[in-house]
Amino acid sequence: QKTAYEIKECDWSSDVCSSDLLVRAQRIVCELYAGLNLEHGEIPKNMRRIYLFVLSSIGLGDKLNLEAAIDAMATIRSGFLDIRDEAIQLERSGAWHTVDREPTTLIGAIG
Repeated sequence: QKTAYEIKECDWSSDVCSSDLLVRAQRIVCELYAGLNLEHGEIPKNMRRIYLFVLSSIGLGDKLNLEAAIDAMATIRSGFLDIRDEAIQLERSGAWHTVDREPTTLIGAIG
């Protein structure tokens, strides 16, 4: 399996690279999108817009723009990593409910 940075460097003329990896990326982003609850304010609504942009940039739109999609997802990953320690602390203190299982996220897929 390739990371996002390997995908960025990939020869997109390759059938394997252009189809299998794009389909995998589309599925991951669709799962992230499906997990949003828009009733929780502006953040999920903004995430929805970003995920729609990414989906349109990785082959579900008119123009393929892989670099922009990878940059958007890398920014999201960075943001999640920035708040990870605080989230763990809030879970441990009981301020947040703990998650019973590890969610499948793009974070693991891109690096």
